[in-house]
Amino acid sequence: RTCDQPSARCDTWGRRTPAPAASSPSWAATAVDRIKPSVVSIFQERELTVEGTHSGAAPTATHLVFLGTAFAIPHAEVALVSAAHLFTNEGTLWIRDSSGSWQRGVLKGVAAQADIAVLICPGFRSSLRGLEIGEQPRPGAAALAYAWPQHCEQPVVCSGVVQAVNQWFPALGADHRSRVLHLGFAALPGMSGGPVVDENGLAVGMLVKKYEDTGALALPIKHVVHVAEILLEYGKWSAPVLGISLREEGHGPLESDPRLVVTGVRPGGPAAAAGLQAGDVILEAAGIRISRSVELAEKLSGRPGAVTPLKLRAPDGKERTVRVMPIP
Repeated sequence: RTCDQPSARCDTWGRRTPAPAASSPSWAATAVDRIKPSVVSIFQERELTVEGTHSGAAPTATHLVFLGTAFAIPHAEVALVSAAHLFTNEGTLWIRDSSGSWQRGVLKGVAAQADIAVLICPGFRSSLRGLEIGEQPRPGAAALAYAWPQHCEQPVVCSGVVQAVNQWFPALGADHRSRVLHLGFAALPGMSGGPVVDENGLAVGMLVKKYEDTGALALPIKHVVHVAEILLEYGKWSAPVLGISLREEGHGPLESDPRLVVTGVRPGGPAAAAGLQAGDVILEAAGIRISRSVELAEKLSGRPGAVTPLKLRAPDGKERTVRVMPIP
């Protein structure tokens, strides 16, 4: 999809009004009114080769290609978050806001493992506001996604309920480092990077994948914001490394003691330095009880120099707490 060269213009919006209950037919429309000023579409300049000229040369012309959607989060730099898989090519980025104004955007960082990218747009500093961040929704809670689909000139709304939280989808790939929200409504192709909000217009996730024909997957918003803040500060993020191998036990339907067991410790790694040993059971990370490796990965900061306390149970039953500094 192509469009004309943008010209700069900024607008401002007023304050929000209280939202009706989710049972009201107007809740979705009210939520959209609240989030619309925070949602933008992303385009990238590409060179278009023009064939068949009289001189035999192949001149080029610049045109804009639609990439996807982004939305603002609370940050002093007017930070926008989107899906990392949208940014596979180089080229000047342009941001179009809900009023049709255009400004240049700057890609500040991409976390491929988390599928999170962060951009800034100084030209919208006075007009673009960050979405308010909500809590993790419960299964069955109302939610909607708002984004620009591919080949559409207007954003669309997809609404329904949250089918599951903390869902783990192996189909996302072995490198994916976060659990997701499973949404009970279909998203259209090209909606990646759009916000998912609750009935009060509070952000609870970011769309990253259309799931077959009946649902969509979204990253939890607090994980998105956490990774984005690290990208803004350091320009990069990677899944923290402890230097251990793990085995999940006790997760069967007839078992009642789920646990995460250390099966090996790499010499010289962060876990070895902290005193972890093969046979230890990791009971808690950062004060939260865990029993799966993905839960451990989510509790490790990824911020350089950050220390995470781990509560362990040794094979003899004795418990202890160690502090580990992962390699980001």
